[in-house]
Formats: sequence, C-alpha cells, structure tokens
Amino acid sequence: MKFSPSVLALSLAIASTPAFAADFSQTVFFGDSLTDSGTFKESLIVKMLGGGSEAKFTTNPDEVWAQHLAKSYSSNADSTALSDAGNNYAAGGARVNTAVNNYGLNAPSVHAQIDKHISERGVDSNALYSVWIGANDLLAATESDTASAQRTVLQAANDTAAAVKTLHEHGAKYIVVPNLPDMGLTPRAIAGGTQAQATTAANTFNNLVAAQLKSSGANVIALDTFSLLQEVAANPSEYGFSHTTRTACSVVNSLLCTPNTLVESNANQTYLFADDIHPSGATHKALADYARSVIEAPTQIAAARALTHHAAFARQDDVLRHTDLLDKPKHDEKRANVWLLGAAHQHETLGTASLESDKHTAPNALIGVDVSNLLSQNSTTGFYANHSKIKPDWGNKGQFESKSTGFGVYHNQHYGNDSTLTLVLGADRLHTDSTRHANIGKAVHTHEAEGRGTQLNASAKYAKHYQFGRSTVSPYVGLNAVRTSLTSLSENGKASSAMHFERQEFSDVNASLGVRGKFAINDSANAFAEAGYTHQLTDDDDTTISARIAGLTNANSFSLPVSSPDTSGARFALGVQGNFAKINAAAGVNYRTGDDKGAGAFVQLGTAF
Repeated sequence: MKFSPSVLALSLAIASTPAFAADFSQTVFFGDSLTDSGTFKESLIVKMLGGGSEAKFTTNPDEVWAQHLAKSYSSNADSTALSDAGNNYAAGGARVNTAVNNYGLNAPSVHAQIDKHISERGVDSNALYSVWIGANDLLAATESDTASAQRTVLQAANDTAAAVKTLHEHGAKYIVVPNLPDMGLTPRAIAGGTQAQATTAANTFNNLVAAQLKSSGANVIALDTFSLLQEVAANPSEYGFSHTTRTACSVVNSLLCTPNTLVESNANQTYLFADDIHPSGATHKALADYARSVIEAPTQIAAARALTHHAAFARQDDVLRHTDLLDKPKHDEKRANVWLLGAAHQHETLGTASLESDKHTAPNALIGVDVSNLLSQNSTTGFYANHSKIKPDWGNKGQFESKSTGFGVYHNQHYGNDSTLTLVLGADRLHTDSTRHANIGKAVHTHEAEGRGTQLNASAKYAKHYQFGRSTVSPYVGLNAVRTSLTSLSENGKASSAMHFERQEFSDVNASLGVRGKFAINDSANAFAEAGYTHQLTDDDDTTISARIAGLTNANSFSLPVSSPDTSGARFALGVQGNFAKINAAAGVNYRTGDDKGAGAFVQLGTAF
C-alpha cells in the first residue's frame, strides 16, 4: 500500500467536489480480504506457498469478524467457495466493480458477488446483510496519476452505494456497511511514511460513500471502523494489545500465516495487525463485538423504554385499587378524604435478542384527596399525584432508570346500590437515564444519556354488585389506555460506538374482565379478593426504533423491530381493609401472569375530615 503525494492531492480534490448525492433469519457477507473466510483455501498456489489449513487474511486459524458475528446470530459465514451452504461471498483482493486476478487467484467484485447471490438464492428480507469494500480500489488508485486516481475513487464510491441499493431494491431490509478503517494507522502506511495521505484518502472515500447511501433509500446500519481503529491505536492496552505498528506474522502476507509463523506464541492476541494491513485474530473478534454492539443498542434501549411504557399500567392499577375501596357516600354529604398509597411492583420481563431475562422492582407512591358528592349525587371525585421509578439492571450491558412524576383525576359514580362506573385520567412527566456498556474485545465502552418524555393514561371500569349476606360479589369490565412519548437520546462516550436514538412513541389499549369479592369480617373490617384477565388489544409487532452512531452525522438512522412484552395475562389480588378511629387502612398483594409477569404489594392509609 504505497501512498504517493498525488494521493493527498487526489483526496483534497475529491473533498472539494460536490457529493453525489432483532433477530435475523441468517447473515450474508460481501467484501474483500477483511471479510474473506477462506475463499482460497483449496487454491493450489496457496498450498504450494505453504498456506495453512484456513487460508484467511489473519492470524490463522483465528476466525474473521464475519464468522464471529454470524455465530452470534446462529448463522454462518462460511465461504461460498468452500460450501454450498456458505453465506460469505467475500474474496481477498476484491474491488467494488472490477474483477481481480492476482497470481491466478480470482476475486469477483462485490457487484458480481451480490449478483450471484441474488440469481442463485434471492434476497431474504429478514437476513442481516453486510457490504464492506473499497480498500483495494484505494490501493489501485495510488498507482495512477491524480486525475485517474480521482476518477477511480469516485467511481468506487458510487459503485459501493449502487451495490447496497441493489440489495435494497431486491428486498434486503437490514444492511451493515462498515466504513474503511483509518488506513494511515496500518504498519504499511507507517513504514512508507504515508500516514497522513492514507488517512485522508480513507476519510474522503468514507464521506463520498456516506453521501451516496444517504439518498439510497436503503436501511443501512453504518459502522464507524475508522474511529474505532483510531481509538484502539490511541489506547491499545485498554483493548489488550501491546503492539500496534508491528505485525504478528513473520510472513509477508497473512494468507500464509499459521501458528508456526507467529513472531510470538500469543501474537494473534496481542498484536493489532496480522500483516502490514490485515487485522489479527483478536482485532477481528473486537470488530465483531463492535458490530454487534451497534446492531443491538437500539433494541436494548427500546426494550428499556418499553418497560417505562408498561409501568404506566401498573400505576393505573394502583389508582383503581383506591377507587375499589371507596364506599358509596351518604346522600348529600360532602366529606373529604386524604389518602396515601405505597406500592411495589416486581416485573420479570422475558428476555429479548439483546437482553437477558430481567427482574426488577418498581416502587410507586401516590397521595390524593377525594370529595364525596362533589360533581353529582352518590359519587366521589378526587385528585392524585404520583411518583414512581423503574431501574432494571442488565449486568455487563448496563442499566436504565426511569422516573415518573404526574397527577390525575378520578370520578367514581354509584348507580343505586348495584353498580359503579369509575373514570380515571392521568398525565406524567418522565425522566430517563441510561448507561449502556459496549463490550468490545477486552475493552468496555460506557455510554450515558438522559431523556425526557410524557405519558397520558385513561381508564374506565364498570362493576355490577351482588349482595349475598356479608359478602359482595362484583363482576367487572374495564379499558385502560396509555400513550408514551419519549424524546430522542444522544449518548456520550467514545465516538465509534456512542449512539443517537430517535424519538419513540408507544400506544396501547388493554381490556379487562374479572370479578372482585368482598367479605365483611365485622363492622369495621373486611377482606377482598380479585381474579381477572387482561388482554392487550393493540399489536406491537410493527413497532420499530431508529438510531445511528452519534458521530456519523452524514448517515441516516437505521430502523430495527422492537420486541416489547405483551401485557395480556391473568391478574389476582388479595387484601384486607379496615377503619380504626379516624384512620382507614388497607393492604394487599397481587400477582400477574404473561410476558410481564410478577408480583406486587400495596398499603394505603387515609383519613376523612
């Protein structure tokens, strides 16, 4: 990789040229030697030169980043040259749209790789695709005069975007596109004294490709390997590397590198580069970790924010528990009652693709005042204020905290002695704090962000009462609705992995059906029990979250589906209520089944005046 002064001129000239404008079913890769998982393994030339059993461009037999990433999604990145079931079309030496033959080793272009995949297998809309290409086109440009080099790089950038667009137009919904790493940090550029030129050339190519992709319409998951390599080179020990300018392999080309040709027994783990341009095995592992952290960050944050949304239903239940305890007021009597309710709800949210199963307890405190016969006869009208918090902890992936402060009104209307209708309206302000850990190789990138939001909720519950001696049985039906709006989030921390998450909104409506029973223990105390079922009427299957790497302001946000817990499930409650002097008190426990299963408890105290 010899960069001449003309390349710097080329880069500056291009820079001044107007730019033209989950879970996955499988993983599929296109690219060059940075992604190649063994295309030339069976090549006679490689075998004659002493190539090992793997013939990848790294510290063999270590895996390349594509293989690590594919395994994490239960797929494969085996070379299509070696297996009919392989999903990796990348070939060492490949260019964007030009076929290459180096010493009898044929490397089809990325366009040819994609065309082959489409013609033989078609595009899987639920697959994760990857296109990482361009380095060999830059190398080819250095062998030309400035004008020719400029045309070569411009064309390569256009063709890269065109390749991605082809996948998109044939139905690919998720396409990973890493930019080129800072080639000025490679041992080849350092040895040749062309660091500045190489860095500028790679950065210029990246900007050209990004500008083209922005208008492609494709859902591109852009990765910033340019910044990542700079961060590793600036602090290699954080990532477990002790050598960043020397090579792990004693042979010139890592295609021929084996454990026997390592300069040190553990060089594949402590050297950043295998040869003068290709990553070592440890670097490939870090690249895969990095890619997965970017892909999973949106669903991790979205899952956390969905918990904030579903916690609102628990707060609604707490208000309805208070109204269920209200007795029918005496005719024409206006009395005020001040009450306090403290509750704790344990949530056990089922795991998603990016989060393990999680248990956390969400405390909720309410204070309210209600007045009998204020708006109508045989009714109670009230106002409440509440404060609650959820704080799930995800171990080495970080934690999320959401605080909610709000208020609401309610009206409980009795119709004779045999039925009641309860209406509740509430609004909350949300404050969220997230701490996300991106585990990249031996390093941990920690990113923090603060967000704001609002929640609006409404409930209606109708109950019919049947008296049987000292017992009252009350079948009921109800509707609960919550709308949550959360502002965008921008994380701090290292540029390569800090993310920007777009605004999110959730809207859900639940219907409930059940029966509540009350038994008078004596004149001042009674016990109650409740059993019911809640069904989520709305469908979250089409919910998505959009995000991008915060530092890649020239990239569009990509969208991924969000998996959030269904609030459908059975509900059970048991408790006691009593009046002691001027104090009325109640306490109870509850349990719910379903995706958001868990238990809870509450205590209420009040006094009338």
